[in-house]
Amino acid sequence: MGDAAPVERLGAATLIGAGLAEHAGETPPGGKPATLQTGGHTSHERAPKRGYATPVAAPSPGLSIFQLLPAEIMGLPLLFWGGSAVFLVILFLLFVLG
Repeated sequence: MGDAAPVERLGAATLIGAGLAEHAGETPPGGKPATLQTGGHTSHERAPKRGYATPVAAPSPGLSIFQLLPAEIMGLPLLFWGGSAVFLVILFLLFVLG
């Protein structure tokens, strides 16, 4: 290790030697790193121009009768009130008529 360059010794002691060598314009220890693969994606500048239609804004939804109904009554959802009514009917059938 005595004949190694200072950058190589620094790279062996710490893990930043390759970055220092590249910054100095030298070949990093262990050779040049592999190029980054993009997985088949290309940049937008190299993509071929295609004649796609421009997107159109979605039409606004019409007025629905369900939008006029409240979602909650006294802070509890409508499903709670409906389930409570069904439960009271079941209790009535069990204890009054049964």
